[in-house]
This record gives sequence, C-alpha cells and structure tokens, in this order.
Amino acid sequence: MILNQDSDECINISALSKTYVVNGSTELILSDINLSVLERGFVSVVGPSGCGKSTLLNIIAGLDEPDSGSIYIKGIEGPRLGKIGYMQQKDLLLPWRTVLDNASLGLETQGLSKKDARDRVLSEIETFGLSGYEQMYPYSLSGGMRQRVAFLRTMVMDQSIVLLDEPFGALDSLTRVQMQLWLLEIWDLMKKTIILVTHDVDEALFLSDTICLLSARPGTSAFTISVDLERPREHHMLSKPEFVSMKQDVLSSLWEYVD
Repeated sequence: MILNQDSDECINISALSKTYVVNGSTELILSDINLSVLERGFVSVVGPSGCGKSTLLNIIAGLDEPDSGSIYIKGIEGPRLGKIGYMQQKDLLLPWRTVLDNASLGLETQGLSKKDARDRVLSEIETFGLSGYEQMYPYSLSGGMRQRVAFLRTMVMDQSIVLLDEPFGALDSLTRVQMQLWLLEIWDLMKKTIILVTHDVDEALFLSDTICLLSARPGTSAFTISVDLERPREHHMLSKPEFVSMKQDVLSSLWEYVD
C-alpha cells in the first residue's frame, strides 16, 4: 500500500499497538503509537524501562509485526526486514573475527564476496576512527572502539534508515560524550535517518531534532518536543538556559506519564 505522504517524511507510524503473551496472559506492550520522522532526521525515543521502546524498534526493523496500526517507510507499507539498519544494545562482535572481518559481516550476509565486503569497509575505516585497528580482535578493544566497529558494520550496509538501541548505555560518561559528538559527525557526513532509543534525557536533547516520549507500559505516544538547538552541536550547549528549560519540560512530562 502507498501512502500519500509529505515529500520530506521518511517514516510514518499510525495507531500502532502490540501485545505479547506473558505467562499465559495477553499483555499490551504498545498502544496507539504515532510517530513521524523526516528524511535525514534524528529522533530520540525516551521512556521508562519496560514501556516498549525496544519492541518499537524491532517492529520498525521488521523483526516483529504490530497487532494493529500501520508503518509506512518512504510512503510504502510492506516488508521491512533487511531494508533498515539496526544496531542493538550490545555490540555483538564475534570474538574470532578481526575488526575488519566483524565490520564486513553484514555485507557478506547480503551476498558480497569477502574481498568486496572488505574493500567497502576499508573505504570507511578512517572515517570511523579505526585505521590501524583492522587486524585486532574484540577482546583487545575498549568499549568505545567496539561500538565504533558495530557502527561501521551497521553504516556500511547503505541503508538510509538506522535504528540505535541505547548504543552508549554501557560506556563511561567521558567515553559516552566523545561517542555522542562522533555520532553527530557521522550522521552529518552519511546523511542517514536515525531513530535512537535512550534513557538519557541529556543525550536525547543533545543529539536529536525531535524527542518522542512514551508513557509507562503500555507505552503510548505521550509527548513530542522539537529540539530547537542550532547545529553543529557542542557539549557546552548542555549548560545553556534554553537547553536546561527543554530538559525541565521533558522531565516534567516524563514524571507525569510514568505514574
């Protein structure tokens, strides 16, 4: 089915709901989710634990299907699996493969030869700060470097939409700040449409054009805020009055909808 969409709209989700059977009982996880994402936009989804944020990403990626509602990708409703990049919470690097071979894995599963996959990765290895690390194994890398490999593996797939499920959640605060700034550079360079799931309101505000707040389970679209901060973003913005004011708005709404 084709949607008569706004030409700048990349993703349109309408009235989406999802249930799971838990211990023999049907439990509503997501209810009446509505979300619109513009081409090359950066949207963060924020909400309390268990509200269905990861479930929403799984549905967008095509790993699961909603019970009701619709998802249009660039105006078309249909199969999504394999058409959308998806980086989950863990880096999922294979310990027996080098940085180069881990980053090439997704391309190989798409049918590229090992040589062509490696050549594609090598063309981007410096952009991702991994030059000189090609033959190293995951055990010898820091958490931030492992995440860079996972990002490279995701981004070289040439999918215009990328889903990120708390990619910085396990990193220390300094590395997390460095990775946020680096992600913004990569996003600007590669012109992707990104949906990020995070628990961190500062991170959501710093990275995003728009924040979608989900209520406590069943998660529903509770609040949307446009982040009107100039780009490029710098970390000193976190102390500016307009940033602090927006953070207070998000936190106030979050407390209102998690009860």
